[in-house]
Amino acid sequence: GSHGADQSSDRVRGGRGDPQRPGRNTGLIAARTSKGPNRKILLDMLCSVGVQRCHPPSPGSPPPLLVKTKTPGIGFEDIMFAGAALSALSRGSSEVDGSRKLDRLLCLDGGGIKGLVLIQMLIALEREAGRPTRELFDWVAGTSTGGILALAIVHGKSMEYLRCLYFRMKEQVFRGSRPYESAPLEDFLKKEFGENTKMADVQYPRVMVTSVLADRHPGELHIFRNYDPPSPHRDPPLQDYSHLQTPHRPSRY
Repeated sequence: GSHGADQSSDRVRGGRGDPQRPGRNTGLIAARTSKGPNRKILLDMLCSVGVQRCHPPSPGSPPPLLVKTKTPGIGFEDIMFAGAALSALSRGSSEVDGSRKLDRLLCLDGGGIKGLVLIQMLIALEREAGRPTRELFDWVAGTSTGGILALAIVHGKSMEYLRCLYFRMKEQVFRGSRPYESAPLEDFLKKEFGENTKMADVQYPRVMVTSVLADRHPGELHIFRNYDPPSPHRDPPLQDYSHLQTPHRPSRY
């Protein structure tokens, strides 16, 4: 919903107005509305990956960095240039007869609604590469909210769609204070990915999502994946845990 916002303004539409308006920078909206102690850290993180500052700044926000006083930190363009240089230098050892021998792995951390920061970084990466994230990596791994992103990526969902999805998730799942009820998240993911969707439905890229079997003590690591492990003697392929019983008490995460 609009929550009382003026939907006709460029700020809401993210239209063709000033590129520094919040409508064009979703991450800055989250940073400006944050009241927690990590607000300045979030702003610095967004600036480090090339997000434009809003003007005029909100009260209490640090002043925008001037070109002459720019800190020596590594920005997104520096990271991209360094990656391109390293790729060119290592091409001789990683390619034989034109075939690439090294795989590319994308690791996505957890953090709840802070997955929006990951999405903004991947949007910037896609713009630089000119290709969707799904085509840039051979392996995608994720934990918690990063696992949701990993599954969405391998199913071909766009970053712009995922950005909207996370705002919907904020309203429907991350409500109140921690620990959150697990039922709203389960219902949300079933509607998004389908109740009968299996990990093996998508073969490429390879995906792994870390989880915990919490019905035992101590809890055990379990990795959901769409591939068989290279050594079945050490780890049986794709074990079936459908026989496990769900605890009667409401689960939380």
